[in-house]
Amino acid sequence: MKKFLIVAALLFSVLCFSQVENVQEKPWSFSTGIILAPQAGLDLKESKNGVTNQTNLFATVSASKGNSTLVGFYSVKNSIGLVYLGPIKGDFGWYGVALKGVVENFNYAGIGGTYSLGKNSIFIEFGSSLDAFTPGIYVGVFIPFTVKLK
Repeated sequence: MKKFLIVAALLFSVLCFSQVENVQEKPWSFSTGIILAPQAGLDLKESKNGVTNQTNLFATVSASKGNSTLVGFYSVKNSIGLVYLGPIKGDFGWYGVALKGVVENFNYAGIGGTYSLGKNSIFIEFGSSLDAFTPGIYVGVFIPFTVKLK
């Protein structure tokens, strides 16, 4: 599964980065840092349980070219993952995320939309475990604290 995710992410990023005009002229930029993500979630299969809230903390390394970004992360909830972020129009964007549990055996995939507010972004995400279909919808804010490496 890990090899598949790596190959899929590489192929997907090459495809997406190649769609940007003059992408060859734009240099790669790299950054690292942490992202704080307070969010509310609703399990669509068990909606009677109501809305839950949580705050996630991610250690990240990102590579950007043009308007597209590929982010590898480690969550303090013991998972590793990969996110591809792309622009839609103006301050709106989208992302796809895949993660795998480090301690517990779980896999997750989701797709979301963002609206930028300066360096922060409001997000809405729809995703599910890959082991059993357990759809959920999440709304929150990404608050990055990053340092540019190149």
